[in-house]
Amino acid sequence: MGDSAIKKCVDKLGSAFFKRNYNRGKTMTYAQIHRRAKFLSGLYYMIDKRRMNIAKNNFKKAFGDLYSEKEITEMVKEMLYNFVVEYYMFFAIDHKSRDEVKEMISFEHKEYLDEALSKNKGAIILTAHIGNWEFLARRLCCEGLALS
Repeated sequence: MGDSAIKKCVDKLGSAFFKRNYNRGKTMTYAQIHRRAKFLSGLYYMIDKRRMNIAKNNFKKAFGDLYSEKEITEMVKEMLYNFVVEYYMFFAIDHKSRDEVKEMISFEHKEYLDEALSKNKGAIILTAHIGNWEFLARRLCCEGLALS
């Protein structure tokens, strides 16, 4: 099998995987997404040792001796888990009601935003690249806030 045949095969498998997960993700509940993420992230962690070691080494470079090997391992597992959750949330979020979105996406310390908005000058939201920050805009719109 030549390189182009392999690429076509991989492309077809990737498309089928994406389509299957898109269709499944549309109907999954928040609890189902988390159960699936727990299973798939654990499976991936066991299977792809090379990439997991790369991730651990990246954490060590970033944090030095701040965290133990055990803590770094747990952070890598949590990162992988969050990635799978966000993957399925990406598919699910457009098919959920406002109340379902509010249930799925937490927004901590909204009182700070409310306080800033009470001054009628708008607000700039600054967030870290942690967790499901990509869905913050969707959550804020469900709260009735106008964004630009």
